[in-house]
Amino acid sequence: MIDGSALFTEYGLVRGRWSPGDGASLTTYFVGATLRSFRPVCNRWYDDRVLRYTELHRAPGRNARETP
Repeated sequence: MIDGSALFTEYGLVRGRWSPGDGASLTTYFVGATLRSFRPVCNRWYDDRVLRYTELHRAPGRNARETP
């Protein structure tokens, strides 16, 4: 939420990319900025989770790049 608020403030308000007459409400623009900021966090979490899962299920003594 904090990153989304900062993104919205910078691009929507300071740089003037949001305007009440352009179709998107203030709420819609803010929620979009928040979701856009959340995506990299979610991707890092997912990648870390997949890596841990892979490490836990790898056969002992095998290199991860070896083929079965």
